[in-house]
Amino acid sequence: MQDKQTQILDFVSYRKKTVAKKALRSKVQTQAYEMLKVIQGLVFDYEAQMVAIAQEVAGDNWVEKHGRSPAEQIADDLRRLHNFSQALENALDHGATTLGEAAKAIRHGEDEELIATLDYILSSDYVGFQAITKILEAVVFTADKHFFNAESIVATWKDLEAAGFEYGVGPIAAICFEEALAI
Repeated sequence: MQDKQTQILDFVSYRKKTVAKKALRSKVQTQAYEMLKVIQGLVFDYEAQMVAIAQEVAGDNWVEKHGRSPAEQIADDLRRLHNFSQALENALDHGATTLGEAAKAIRHGEDEELIATLDYILSSDYVGFQAITKILEAVVFTADKHFFNAESIVATWKDLEAAGFEYGVGPIAAICFEEALAI
């Protein structure tokens, strides 16, 4: 009889741990969707900044340097960034728990343009893309570990505000406040 009670207690304990892990995974994935909103906001900031820069540069000089008009270049950049954002969301929809996992899914995919976009973002010195890189790296979630790098996210928020970003600041501020309330 004692053996059966021990088995039942072991099963109950196992079940509680499984439910807790699933709940944590769900919370982390929800957080990833919230962080995706930051990336989408940063894409809007990129558009606003590039349109402002394009208005300052003579069209002929731009075409000479880039081989197309400023509007064409911006439209192509935005298409790539939108596709990147959509690919991250798609990876989350299909089982990735964090944006870092979603980025790995892109890297292991077959879309060369998405991989090139990811590589460009990760190596860029543009403040908005550096912020995206920090967001992709901010959360680690494995079977035995969950880590949210709040310090990096708060620093990123401050960097974006200092650089005059608008659209990405609201969502990242909301994440910071939510994490602060959770402590």
